[in-house]
Amino acid sequence: MNLHILKRLSAILALIFTAGCSDVLDISPRTSVSPDNLGQNEVEQLLNGVYKQFQNGPGRDNVFLFDLLGGNLLTSNLGGRNEFIEHDVDADNGALRTMWYGYYRGIYRVNILIETLERLEPTPRNQEILGIAHFFRGYAYYSLVTRFGGVPILRTETRDFVERNTEAEVWAFVREELEKAIDLAPDFSSKSDPYYATSDAAKALLARTALTLGDMATATQLSEELIESGDFGLEDDFASIFRSGSDSETIFAFENRFDEGVTFGALFTTVNYPTGGSYFFVPVDEMYDLFDDEDLRKEVTVSSYSALPMVNKYQGGLQGGDPIIIARIAEMYLISAEAQGLAGLDRLNELRVMRGLDPLAIADEALYAEAVAEERRRELAYEGFRWYDLVRTGKAMDELPTVTAEYQLRLPIPVSELDLNPLLEQNPGY
Repeated sequence: MNLHILKRLSAILALIFTAGCSDVLDISPRTSVSPDNLGQNEVEQLLNGVYKQFQNGPGRDNVFLFDLLGGNLLTSNLGGRNEFIEHDVDADNGALRTMWYGYYRGIYRVNILIETLERLEPTPRNQEILGIAHFFRGYAYYSLVTRFGGVPILRTETRDFVERNTEAEVWAFVREELEKAIDLAPDFSSKSDPYYATSDAAKALLARTALTLGDMATATQLSEELIESGDFGLEDDFASIFRSGSDSETIFAFENRFDEGVTFGALFTTVNYPTGGSYFFVPVDEMYDLFDDEDLRKEVTVSSYSALPMVNKYQGGLQGGDPIIIARIAEMYLISAEAQGLAGLDRLNELRVMRGLDPLAIADEALYAEAVAEERRRELAYEGFRWYDLVRTGKAMDELPTVTAEYQLRLPIPVSELDLNPLLEQNPGY
């Protein structure tokens, strides 16, 4: 490779890996990098760029957004007013803008990776990476549709402005991408690494998607496949799931190491905590009442430090390093339990017993649905589920006093993106 070509390639890769540094991103980039300029030597670097973008790009507020919206968190005396907690989000909100651009920058990187791979020999490794790329594109659009509703679907890079797709079209695309990932990505047993995206991670996300869409047969099938696979198991030491290291539950997580991660744990820990913190957010009182004393999750989820209430799942403080969990096997038990209705009671009770609780005896479908919802809130607290659980089950307006209108069930499209793309329309009500 001559020096001129090498310099050109280095510039291209630099553009790809620093695409997240701009304050404003048009989701139809005017300076798209052509995959024709990239080859086999760049594939692994492109893949690393995808991981890094999806871990860091959407911002730290994104990690616990659904707990803010879902009524699991309040601001401390240091936190000030929070638009997400109050469900009064301005379309110019900076955290919102970071989320939108973070996911679309990730999609941009994935599209470059996919288009590069399509030009190369379909070796086993290239096919694995292609499957991982489809997983991340499905994950990106799952994240976008649950926040904004219908959004523009970008299957390839384009220099044209793009209109919004319908919400149904986005959900269909999520399923399509995850099905490709299941077929192509390596399975967990071949990697045994929860920080590596696999076909099992795609199954977990597709099970979650199917539950959302009311496809209970698929939700049951996929969640049961993961439970029965033998690769994952409910963890005896609940705290170990949320600390760097190995556990039996995690299907996929971002490693989020101290030296390169998102320091979201600092928002929950106090300044005099051993690892420091800024103490912006605290658990609502209701969270303490949700756990029985014998529940092994209680002290791991919410506790106190120096007589101050504190979310305890994340202890990295200002040093960061808390894993960002995307999917774990306990959620699959809860998906199976919900999707099967009363026939899933055994799965619900298996989880409860592992967490130190007595099994339930319920014969009423409505009471059973309430029990599953309550167990989801306990088990998945501060992991990014509560808000969309309320939205998908139609309970948000009943359970959250500041949600008084349908339009609040979706976040506004960032105004900066509307200014860039004249074809985009704002969500109603904003």
